[in-house]
Amino acid sequence: MNKKIPVYLFGQFIKRIPLNYASYRPYFSQFFEIVNQPELADFLVCGFFGDIKASTDLITSIKSKNPSIQLVVLSEEPLWDTLWYYRWERPIHDVIVEVDGKCHKWPFHFVNHANSDIFDFFKLPYFITTENLYTQRYCQLLKLSNFLSSKEILKHWQRAKSRYSFVAEKRLRDAYHKEDHSSQLLGLSVYRTKVAMEVQQQSTSTRCIGKGWENENARQSLADWHLNKIVTLSDDNFIVSAIENTVLDNYISEKPFDALSLGALPVYWANDSHRIHEFISSGSMINIAGLDFRDAARLILDFRPSISNAEALIQARQSFLERITAKNALAEERSLVAAKTYLHFLSLPHL
Repeated sequence: MNKKIPVYLFGQFIKRIPLNYASYRPYFSQFFEIVNQPELADFLVCGFFGDIKASTDLITSIKSKNPSIQLVVLSEEPLWDTLWYYRWERPIHDVIVEVDGKCHKWPFHFVNHANSDIFDFFKLPYFITTENLYTQRYCQLLKLSNFLSSKEILKHWQRAKSRYSFVAEKRLRDAYHKEDHSSQLLGLSVYRTKVAMEVQQQSTSTRCIGKGWENENARQSLADWHLNKIVTLSDDNFIVSAIENTVLDNYISEKPFDALSLGALPVYWANDSHRIHEFISSGSMINIAGLDFRDAARLILDFRPSISNAEALIQARQSFLERITAKNALAEERSLVAAKTYLHFLSLPHL
């Protein structure tokens, strides 16, 4: 039996820490003990580095009782990481805090998509394993329409009232436009906003939904943002944007699977090495990788679907359905994440 690692979870974004998801707790409980008395922990764990500065008093108190305790930011959200850290792939960082009127430099372990294998999935991307509702809804949606023929799907696309749908927060601040050290596009938030604006300007059959477009309400304010999104998109769709906020080979959110399950063609940015190709072939998505926003918009607007696109979509939907209904699919993926997290924590050097 492995010795469990005692950890204490804290911070405003505690609900976004992988160890704290209800669906993951049984798997992490084999390797970690979440303690109520923080001074008994080996690691203080939060989901966002800002939680360290916001919890200075708490951490100072804990450190006075347990000087050897380690700080860890276990981040599942690459958007946050790329926004706040230029070298976000580095495993060790520090934060300047003020304690008793003096500034101190606190080192912390930074664990994320770029510097660990924790989120490198086997069959199902991490994001859609965090809640059972994702795969449950995809199963229902896919089974409801798996009888449609390629000709019927093509006819549906040709008659769709909503030709182009974009569901994402409107972001134009430079902070959201990120490039990696090789000047390759990394943060897509500004880019996808400009693509949406360009398409909207040229087609009246375009829907742009989300904070900054229709209102200032963030999706997180909704009781069930995912259900709201599915219901909003479930009428008539041809092309649905599934552009992520960050380009990473192993990072795939709900976006492409929402489009796929609703029978729409997803728009995606995917390099050749991106793992989305395991789920969606080139014939069943519009891949805008390498295009500037104007050329991407033109590709979307000029796209005319064929029967082969409909056939490719049917194949992608069936393949995805088989993945999410495979015996123990979620259990195996969650077990893998928990085990890799445990091994990663064991390998962390003492700071």
